[in-house]
Amino acid sequence: MSKRTPSVVVVKSPSKKSPSVWRWVKWAAIGLGGTVFVVVVLILILLFHTAAPPVVRVDPIAAERLEAEMRLAQSGAASEASRVVHVDEGAANAMLESYLAPARTRGSDNDQATVKDMKIKLTDDLVHVYVVLDVHGKELSLDIAGKLYTENGYAQFEPVEGHVGALPIPQAALVDAMRQKMASPDTRAMMRLPDYLSDVRVEGGKIVATFR
Repeated sequence: MSKRTPSVVVVKSPSKKSPSVWRWVKWAAIGLGGTVFVVVVLILILLFHTAAPPVVRVDPIAAERLEAEMRLAQSGAASEASRVVHVDEGAANAMLESYLAPARTRGSDNDQATVKDMKIKLTDDLVHVYVVLDVHGKELSLDIAGKLYTENGYAQFEPVEGHVGALPIPQAALVDAMRQKMASPDTRAMMRLPDYLSDVRVEGGKIVATFR
């Protein structure tokens, strides 16, 4: 009687299941999408975060005095000295207030952005412009500082820094945007000095306007 060879049963240990590549891609895509969404929301919050306005001087009496000086500078009896008018920060902001008040009361079409507030701060040779716009019911603030000067009969503005809301704008982007804007015929027509002005610039914390 032959001996039976005992059968050997090989038991395979359960192998660890490797994670699915597609499952990893799916979760990575979800994570990336969530990150992009958070970044977009953060940028929108920064854009529509109205920055605090700069502290500026407002002097209505100086604005009245400035209007009298400008009328004298444009008159034929003006002397060489009176043809140069210096506009300080208080007078500039008072005149802005008087200019913007009727526009705020009147309002504008819903399709257009309206200026709700504007302030000017003058420091050395820099003009710092702060504007709050109403864009379809949302407030958007624009804060830009730069140099104002005249070249070939046109007012020029060289930006040095700026913010949209709380989001800083790179200077290179500001300069490029200003260069493209100045290339527009409409902008150049607007920046051309009127016949009675030969020069306008910011010096010593004041706007200096020279009348012809």
